[in-house]
Amino acid sequence: MLMRPHRLSAAVLLSTLTAAGLTACGPEKPGGSDAAASAPAAPASPLVRNSPAVPEPVALLRKVRTAGAALTSVKTSYTNHGRQGVTGSVSADRDGNCVGTLDVEGTGGAQIIRIGTTVWMKPDARLKGTLMLSVADRIGDKWLAYSAHGITTAAKFADFCDLGLELQEQAGVAEGGGEAGPIGAAVPKTVDGTEVLTFPLRDLTYGELEAAVTRTAEPHLLSLSGDTIAVAFSEFDEPVPATPPPSDQLFNGGKLIDRVPIP
Repeated sequence: MLMRPHRLSAAVLLSTLTAAGLTACGPEKPGGSDAAASAPAAPASPLVRNSPAVPEPVALLRKVRTAGAALTSVKTSYTNHGRQGVTGSVSADRDGNCVGTLDVEGTGGAQIIRIGTTVWMKPDARLKGTLMLSVADRIGDKWLAYSAHGITTAAKFADFCDLGLELQEQAGVAEGGGEAGPIGAAVPKTVDGTEVLTFPLRDLTYGELEAAVTRTAEPHLLSLSGDTIAVAFSEFDEPVPATPPPSDQLFNGGKLIDRVPIP
């Protein structure tokens, strides 16, 4: 089974960002599941500075939250080079549709599709060998169907679907619900041809990080990056092409493997 994503305390975003890795913690077979565990958030340590030359981070993040609340969809890409880090990308919309591919270092990866309360997962050979060894041959190259609210590997992968829109909406909101103060000057830059404002941050878990926000009338959080972790956002308001796998590509006729809700 894979554990739920850790929480990432990002001082520059002045909020708790759920964006770090899944951890392999035991075998899972189709038809059964193990309990999930959550890692606590690391406290943020903001540095208070202001820059009169560009918008202050707090004012900018207010605009990011307003624009984020109006977003209909976003693609989120993860790179975590830490222990058993997660790499991959997912596109998700507010209707619950999601498609993408994620890989856990040392464990394996999978393609995922989520529509409503169902998640389909196609595990790669490494993931089948790690978590589904006894039935790997029977699974072959087929998709497995799971409840999106279960306590399975597929449901844990699907947790990453919702993070992108949540981060866009909650940037600048402290864990207690209030608005935190600025932690560094915003600096104008050009990233891959896009005009952005970046702010520095110091995180107790990931060290020094940099956040980038688009320099537009309705700004969006574009990236969060450091030496070992990076989260990037793209394809704002684009359609999410989520369709169920063909019936002949479903393991066990597409019968849901787990319907047990997370406590």
